[in-house]
Amino acid sequence: MSNKKNVKVSISSIAGEERITQEAHGELYLREDKVYVRYEETSAEMGKTLTMVKIAPGELKIMRSGEVGAEQTFVPGQSRRGWYRAAGGSLPIDIHTRTYTRQLVEGIGRIQWSYDLYVEEEHAGLYTLTLTIQEDVT
Repeated sequence: MSNKKNVKVSISSIAGEERITQEAHGELYLREDKVYVRYEETSAEMGKTLTMVKIAPGELKIMRSGEVGAEQTFVPGQSRRGWYRAAGGSLPIDIHTRTYTRQLVEGIGRIQWSYDLYVEEEHAGLYTLTLTIQEDVT
């Protein structure tokens, strides 16, 4: 059976001069060598969106469902196809992961990664993200 914890998640994203930080409360599950973090995003852009982050050795996958849908997979030094869906429709995206580091103990800690995003084969930007997972003791 899985080990479940309540967590506080902080996601910081940097793209060019723009920096966005979001915080959410969610749940963390440990299964074999993978960590799963599930939380709800509520922002003007995202509406009500459920996000699942799957953290495996050498790979990070983010899946969103709700008002916004997306699937992104990050593997250091590799490109992966994904998709993004919002009210205007669905777009294929390509992600080339540049860096990926994780410092986690039983799912608690920090992950940092950077990637180039391509939308319909056009470079849409370089993104650097930090995901911080803390136990929620409130």
